[in-house]
Amino acid sequence: MIKRFSILISLTLILFSLSLAQQKIAFIDSNRVLQESIGGKDVLKQLNDARAKKQSEYNAKLKEITDLRNKYSSQRYALSEDALTKLLNEIEQKETALKRFQEDAEKELANLQARLFKKLQDEVNPIIEKIGQEGNYTLILDLATQGIIYYDRKADITDELIKRYDQTKATPPAQKK
Repeated sequence: MIKRFSILISLTLILFSLSLAQQKIAFIDSNRVLQESIGGKDVLKQLNDARAKKQSEYNAKLKEITDLRNKYSSQRYALSEDALTKLLNEIEQKETALKRFQEDAEKELANLQARLFKKLQDEVNPIIEKIGQEGNYTLILDLATQGIIYYDRKADITDELIKRYDQTKATPPAQKK
């Protein structure tokens, strides 16, 4: 009885192994696609430009507050009580506005990043599907997601994906007249 059960388990494992052996799995690294492809580099540039613009605006607003604080410190004995109160109120209003600006900027940048990443993903997914169909892959996994501990580098198709994606982004050479 135990012998039959062992044989049955062994046969089941062998059949399962054979079915897995026929499966073809590949991997892509979406972080590399973002860093190395033409479209990915464009996304990163747009994000960096937007961040730099927001940082510049933030710095200008912060300088206004710093200037007002310096004015308060240097003139607090020379100004009337009413003028000091107005100056302190202005500083508080600008600080509140700066906090709101920072929160809004973070939301805007997060939304921009989500939109740009989605657009990139929408452009790359059909290429991944085509590579999957051409290579008869059963499954294509993304290395950027957590959970993959080991993979054979031969199964990494990121270079092929970047090459094909860049071909869709390459500008055609100017025609001679």
